[in-house]
Amino acid sequence: MIEILGSGYTESTSDKGETLYAYKNYNTYAEVIFAIFSNDVCESIGVLVSTSYLTKFTSYLKERYAVAGMQNDYYFLLNHDKDIVISLGLYNVNYLLAVYIPYTGTKSAENDTAGILERYRNLKFL
Repeated sequence: MIEILGSGYTESTSDKGETLYAYKNYNTYAEVIFAIFSNDVCESIGVLVSTSYLTKFTSYLKERYAVAGMQNDYYFLLNHDKDIVISLGLYNVNYLLAVYIPYTGTKSAENDTAGILERYRNLKFL
């Protein structure tokens, strides 16, 4: 990620030892893009999208993903190959939080995904 996007990122470490790299003001639609690494492995990649782009963003997602379920105010979307799950929810009233996570196909994966989203929701991106 850093190789492609270069400098200008914010780095922080969670209490669980995960490292977050976030790029603010990435583009018009994506206020923040970020990745979390655990043990030097990318756990997930995400984006904060302004709610003013709600219709455009959800249309984009609907063209590429199918809704697989909902849990604790989060929507879960799967791609055609069923190897990536997107967890989609509100970060706050101004931003949608979309997190792209490898999908294992198990029920516990949904719980893990909800847990990851909850950790993201508690991070201060802005």
